[in-house]
Amino acid sequence: IIEALKLLTHNKDVQYMDYIKAIANNPIARRVKIADLKHNLDTRRVNGVKTQKHDLYKKALSYLKNI
Repeated sequence: IIEALKLLTHNKDVQYMDYIKAIANNPIARRVKIADLKHNLDTRRVNGVKTQKHDLYKKALSYLKNI
């Protein structure tokens, strides 16, 4: 659990997709991040407006789901 928490903490010096790839190797962190990404991609929570990172989040979710 501690390792998963460490992995889920994104260091801004690490590129986002490298961060996602590291998470993919830990089943707990992967499940948590998939849930987080699904929540972030749900535009109903922000009046239908896509965030600036919407496409990046979709790419990350696809990567994690296809591991």
